[in-house]
Amino acid sequence: MISLRPFTLATALAMLVAGPAFAERRVSIMLDPIFLVLPMVDATVEVEPTPHLGISATAGYGRVAVLIPNAMYNLQLESNVYLLRSFSGWHLGTELAYWGGTSGGAVFPGGPTTMDSTASIYIAGILGGYKWMTRGGFTAVIQYGVGRMHETSTSGGTKTELAPLANLNFGWSL
Repeated sequence: MISLRPFTLATALAMLVAGPAFAERRVSIMLDPIFLVLPMVDATVEVEPTPHLGISATAGYGRVAVLIPNAMYNLQLESNVYLLRSFSGWHLGTELAYWGGTSGGAVFPGGPTTMDSTASIYIAGILGGYKWMTRGGFTAVIQYGVGRMHETSTSGGTKTELAPLANLNFGWSL
């Protein structure tokens, strides 16, 4: 008699690793790896309230101490319309973002405090991109666009200009 145990265990393991064949993933949790170099953690959560529509929120914070201690933070809202598939593939969207930061301290250790500054940046723009998901849930998003940036800084005054938008995120979809 042939035992079905190895086949059953192999099938169960394959289903566990691969996930359901046609799972409808409605939430993505992602990090932007480029900001980790600063070091800054920039995390995004995207949900699909209806087919072909994704709404995401991003928050980030980091402290950079190169020569002058700095702190950076951001909050971002985004909406995406997925063109061909629900919650993956090619998409077009809008983005609203706020970036803030402070810097200050001695330029040289023990020197005078000469570089105190705060900055606020507001961005509103449009973008397009691609979201790739594996059957198991690994997710990658790349986006590029253009936005209107309004920057206010205690060291540089105020300026408004067009600025490129770019996002690269890796994570998991549930």
